[in-house]
Amino acid sequence: MKPIRILHVRNSRGIAHVTGPESHLLSLLGNLDTESYQSLLVCITDPRQGETPWLRELRKSGLQSVLVPVKHMLSLRDFTSILLWIRRFRAQIVHTHDHRADIAGIAAARMAGIPGIATIHGWTNWEDTSRKRQVYKWLDLHALRKADAIIANSAAEVSQLPAGNHALPTVIVPHGVDLQKFDAERVGSSPVHRLAPEDKRVTIAVVARIHPVKGQMEFVRAAARLRQMRRNVRFVLVGDAPPYFEAYKRDVLRFISENHLEDSVVNIAVENSEVPSVLKNVDILVAPSHEEPFGLSILEAMAMGIPVVASRVGGIPEVVADGVTGILFQPGDWRALVDILCSLMDDPERRLELGRNARMRVEDRFSIQAMVSRTVKVYQDVLTGSLPAPELKE
Repeated sequence: MKPIRILHVRNSRGIAHVTGPESHLLSLLGNLDTESYQSLLVCITDPRQGETPWLRELRKSGLQSVLVPVKHMLSLRDFTSILLWIRRFRAQIVHTHDHRADIAGIAAARMAGIPGIATIHGWTNWEDTSRKRQVYKWLDLHALRKADAIIANSAAEVSQLPAGNHALPTVIVPHGVDLQKFDAERVGSSPVHRLAPEDKRVTIAVVARIHPVKGQMEFVRAAARLRQMRRNVRFVLVGDAPPYFEAYKRDVLRFISENHLEDSVVNIAVENSEVPSVLKNVDILVAPSHEEPFGLSILEAMAMGIPVVASRVGGIPEVVADGVTGILFQPGDWRALVDILCSLMDDPERRLELGRNARMRVEDRFSIQAMVSRTVKVYQDVLTGSLPAPELKE
């Protein structure tokens, strides 16, 4: 039996680093059974960015891919290139990832007469008031109406889709984590970028792109207050600013400097492969997001047995069981964050208990194998026409 041929489309214009969607894509493509599924990734890029960390990671992965440079946001080159690669690759399914990929890829699939599946990762590339966000979301939702199936990573993400008589055929497939790669017993400690394991301070980290929706400013405000109350603590911002958000990073670093926190707060940018070694030296992960469709870095920390303190927003409560695998707080409430962190710093046994529960929850619900098997079922259901009909909404 010949393998099913799937053309994946990822929009990387404006994406420089490996974020949640990129990690998800690498995990999915890297774990599909190649005897049953053959994949080609069409990656839409901005040639002005050159080879970004994400593109280097893609090249290192060895996955079959082609780059389609699109210089102008209004260009149709991605649409025509996807159509070309559908024919060259003899694709049977187009699977799109991200807004622009949905718009061009689903249209190309329809024109080629093959099914189009879209995985949605939220509309958090821009702030809520951004005109770009509103325009892209509007265009994306129109494109999604033409999809044969939509994969969402959380029920919270499904709630962002429009209601009405034309309900969208949506399946929830949570992200998965490589339980061997993110295993505290297997990962060796590494003094990567000033995170020396011999440092006895409690290490509290945020692992996310430096972006207003990720809440780094609230984190450093909490760090400034906590540093006045506790001496045996250090804070780590793991990540870098995506294109067009460098000013936000400068604001965060300026706050650190103005509050004389340079000896306590470190900002590091690491390759995707280094994340487990960095997490090995983290005692508490903080996810102070204002928006979060899912939160892959939360899952990775949980897999490493690290307690998570996170905003009660988006898909996070579907991942973090409050009081069992971590602690939730209201987004933006950095004072509440300070109180929670003080409590956890003073109770190492509580941290260990939350971490153990977190690892068990990931093993039970969020493995890569579970994610891949659920995604494969969507492929099979779309090709056989057996995808359950969506429920009509009022």
